[in-house]
Amino acid sequence: MDSSVDTHSQPPSPNQFVEGQSVEGHSVEIEHLNKIRTILFGEQINRQKQRLDQLEKQLITTCDQLRAETNQRLEALESRLTERLDAIAQNLNQTSTDWHHKLDTVNQALTDDIEHHARAVKSDLEAQIIAMAGQLKAQVSAQKSNDDAQRARLSSLFNEISQKLSETQP
Repeated sequence: MDSSVDTHSQPPSPNQFVEGQSVEGHSVEIEHLNKIRTILFGEQINRQKQRLDQLEKQLITTCDQLRAETNQRLEALESRLTERLDAIAQNLNQTSTDWHHKLDTVNQALTDDIEHHARAVKSDLEAQIIAMAGQLKAQVSAQKSNDDAQRARLSSLFNEISQKLSETQP
């Protein structure tokens, strides 16, 4: 401890009690006063000084222990936080991978479903086209038969007209 700051380590000087007065020439008396103070209060001052030294050492030790314990706890906390953050990052990566896989699966299922429906629609359209083509052929064939019958009637009508004309002409 710094003796200039510590007022408990030395007995108080006469200047502390007699302010503004000069005590030069009284040096013998001051010495006697100091000896009397040392005799009366010396042991008490020494005990207090020892006690203050012990308290200071205890305080330094306690501060060092607290600092070490705090550093240890901070390191443990940092380690746990790092582990937790790594676990969270790994979990996020796994979740992201799982979601990508699920999206790929859903996308493939939708693509397959769309392709299946497209094939079904194409097959239905082809069947409808074939059916309509068959109906159209039947209608064309019926129309052709009808046309042939009408031509045959028309032909026979023209033949009749031509015979009547030939009969009426001399």
